Amino acid sequence: MKINISKSRAYYSSGTPHGKITNLTAISGTQSTTSLGKYLGFPMLQGRPKKIEFNFIIEKMQSRLASWKSRLLNRAGRLTLASSILSSIPTYYMQINWLPQNICDRVDQTTRNFLWKGTNNKGIHLVNWNKVTSPKSVGGLGSRTTRDANTSLLGKLVWDMVQSTNKLWVKILSTKYTSGPSILHATASNTSSPTWSSIIKAKDILRSGYVWRAGSGSSSFWFDHWNSHGLIGSLVPIIDIHDLHLTVRDVFNYEGQHTHMLFILLFLTQLSST
Repeated sequence: MKINISKSRAYYSSGTPHGKITNLTAISGTQSTTSLGKYLGFPMLQGRPKKIEFNFIIEKMQSRLASWKSRLLNRAGRLTLASSILSSIPTYYMQINWLPQNICDRVDQTTRNFLWKGTNNKGIHLVNWNKVTSPKSVGGLGSRTTRDANTSLLGKLVWDMVQSTNKLWVKILSTKYTSGPSILHATASNTSSPTWSSIIKAKDILRSGYVWRAGSGSSSFWFDHWNSHGLIGSLVPIIDIHDLHLTVRDVFNYEGQHTHMLFILLFLTQLSST
């Protein structure tokens, strides 16, 4: 694989000295730019995005609706188009950005109006939107709210941060933003990148559905977050040197628990008897 230098551009932050940009351009051969242009028809956002910068999503949806004006569609057809096409327009950006609530509301409103009013903007909403966005198994129409879709797509990045630690982008973000063993305990600050802040927002919503499982039991019994109580090592006054390398499977397995193996329990017993 070879980079096409003539088609490549480098974007530098506003604080980068002009001399450094000139030197880097000479070394890499890649011209600098103040705008990353478009990718797959979407503008590439740089820096911390503002609400107005997401208006193109609404514009694209309205443009797509304009091309359907001549079509006579019943509500079932509108639902199919809304679910398969309209809702997919913001998908690319929802994978890496936490969309402003105002944009989510406008996307839902556009979809909702198309479903019930078509492109002539005539008609009434016959069913509550919460019902429409409920699963079909409970009587809904199976459509999803934009915020739920946004959260689930960012949730894939959260999953990669937890499970795919060998990926390059995961290593970069983990090294820069996390200090503990897991993203589940990480936070964002005002200086965090937009992508990292978006991942953390999704993580905070999804975290209530996460549970820890011992799995293979290879996690450290003392120093890994393998249970809901946090680090076991922080709950005891001292860890005996014989216990330092114990894993979860050394103490718990299908035969039951083996806490009697822990030297620390002998220490605690002696401590309580004195």
